Amino acid sequence: MHNGKGHRPGGIKRQTTVDLVSDELRRRIISGELAEGEQLLQEHLGRDLGVSRIPIREALRQLEAEGLVTISSHRGGVVSALSLEEIRELFALRACLETWLLSLAIPTMTDSDLDKAEVFANEMLTGEVAHWGELNWRFHETLYAPAKYSQTMAMLHRIHKNIDRYLRMQITLTSGWQKAQEEHRNIVNLCRARDVRRAVAALDAHIMDASTDLIRVISERRQAAQ
Repeated sequence: MHNGKGHRPGGIKRQTTVDLVSDELRRRIISGELAEGEQLLQEHLGRDLGVSRIPIREALRQLEAEGLVTISSHRGGVVSALSLEEIRELFALRACLETWLLSLAIPTMTDSDLDKAEVFANEMLTGEVAHWGELNWRFHETLYAPAKYSQTMAMLHRIHKNIDRYLRMQITLTSGWQKAQEEHRNIVNLCRARDVRRAVAALDAHIMDASTDLIRVISERRQAAQ
């Protein structure tokens, strides 16, 4: 029975219609089903998802806060497109934050933390794009969690969500799965050895190499589209 406070017994949060709509629209944007620059008409989305315009409007505001949607007075909601400069900036920010967090986390990491990270790395199967972004975040989150910097982690999670669709594009078009998996395993091994200097260097190279590949792929696709 519902306890009247928005939670089910056991403390499990009940998903609202807005949450469900947000999840579905986020999935469509990240998967590329809704392309960058595509207009998001509330009436059309409401019919498609079988809900009123109110949860659609609230969901779009939520996705705007995540950087996935841009809302303007004359066009309504539009799937955000990141410029190459913004992508460079976000990856540079990732490299700064993540190498810092890793250097803080390694001294307090346990074998259990590293085993958990390895499980996520091994679950990122070749060709499985649908869950790749979430597993990639879980892998990185597990490595940095021992640093106990919750606000930085929340900021980093928003960045990962914003670039997830571009990362999926990059690994799909460059067959980057194997390289990413090898790099993830190498980072875990260096963390196990408590080699902070080499682990941080490997992570920095992992992030910045992905940025270089991604910018090249996006540039080529946008030029081809024109």
